[in-house]
Amino acid sequence: SVYFDRFVLADTVNYFLQDKASLSTAALTQKLLGIPIFLGGVLVLPLPLIRRAFVWKKGIPMTVWIVLSSSLGYAVASGYSMWERSLLVIFLGIGGCILLGVLLRISESLKEKQVPELRQDALFLAVWVTSIIATLLFVYSYTSARYILPMLPPIVLLAFLKSSRPISPSFSMTVAGLSFALLLGISLSVADFSTARVYQDIARNLETDLKGWELNTRFGGEWGFRYYMQE
Repeated sequence: SVYFDRFVLADTVNYFLQDKASLSTAALTQKLLGIPIFLGGVLVLPLPLIRRAFVWKKGIPMTVWIVLSSSLGYAVASGYSMWERSLLVIFLGIGGCILLGVLLRISESLKEKQVPELRQDALFLAVWVTSIIATLLFVYSYTSARYILPMLPPIVLLAFLKSSRPISPSFSMTVAGLSFALLLGISLSVADFSTARVYQDIARNLETDLKGWELNTRFGGEWGFRYYMQE
């Protein structure tokens, strides 16, 4: 598309080809952590996947992941407030649980013998999820909630994919999961709104905020800032 007299797609492709830092160890680590964090925040809790992850191997892998995600969350967000660190740990833990549930669901579906069509569906959804994760890791320079969105449909379909071993539904668990997911989604929306409002605040108070820093200031994702400057 053309934006501010620029062919944005061409500039974006050129940027990714020249930006080698996005494939560095630090960048890949940040994106690997970002995928489960944002996934845990934007997806309504897929309870079948989460329950499958917790019952696998008597819940030992998930117990280890919860401890590990808590340590990682507090380590990478040491400069955040306690509330922000706690929220990040929750997102990271839930996102990792969802990804494990997805892997287990795909593995079980590919081994399904009573319903051959299930294997084809699972294979297609597995390729879909894998392609999105590969794009996030090797194409984008960072992870964002909006980049996670194309991965949500296959995950939801995998969560409720038919099986010869169906799990009986639980109304109370469904209500609890939806309520908790709604709380997490609202929290993420508030954080996103607060971040977007930075552009408007800077445009209004540019002279005061950047006084003395005119030659040392750089903007990333400057379209929001440019829009408010033109207002």
